[in-house]
Amino acid sequence: MKIKHSETKLIILDEATNSLDSRAERKIFDQFIQISRESGQTLIIVAHRLAHIALQADQILCVDFLPLYLLYLLNFYHLGL
Repeated sequence: MKIKHSETKLIILDEATNSLDSRAERKIFDQFIQISRESGQTLIIVAHRLAHIALQADQILCVDFLPLYLLYLLNFYHLGL
């Protein structure tokens, strides 16, 4: 696996493996993690399944969007839409 631009300092994978089984997901993530570590690139992975990522991650940030979603629904209701 190669990354097209070697000068890229940040790689963001947003649900990149959500349709794959856990074995394929692990293989893809392992390759990206290896590439980012060898090249000094920062890798941000957005995922719901954290089982494999948690074993190799330097940091994990969990975001709860429920308050934002509720605010969106309240505004939607208030506007009568």
